[in-house]
Amino acid sequence: MKVYLGSEIKLNLSIEKIGDIKMRDYDFEVAVFCSPSKVLTIHKGDEGLIKEQDDSNYVLLIDTESIGIGKVKLQVTAQIPDTDFPDSQRKEIQVVETGIEIVRSTV
Repeated sequence: MKVYLGSEIKLNLSIEKIGDIKMRDYDFEVAVFCSPSKVLTIHKGDEGLIKEQDDSNYVLLIDTESIGIGKVKLQVTAQIPDTDFPDSQRKEIQVVETGIEIVRSTV
């Protein structure tokens, strides 16, 4: 799907439960980008940029001007509770392609 630069978009972020652990039970941040030179980082608690929908879904609110032109990707970094690690936290990083491409208007 193509979206014109300057548009505002909403993206649903959903991570499956890990056992009994839901998204609201751990910290995460999302880097939204089209290229490494323009990255919008959204933290779980950033009001105005992220809204909790339910236990496993958050909506990201993005102004495309903040990430530029190209294919939109998300890098999700989560701190998962895990007692097997010394600090009881396991860092997990996933990169997701959204299927959205930001383009310049032809006008």
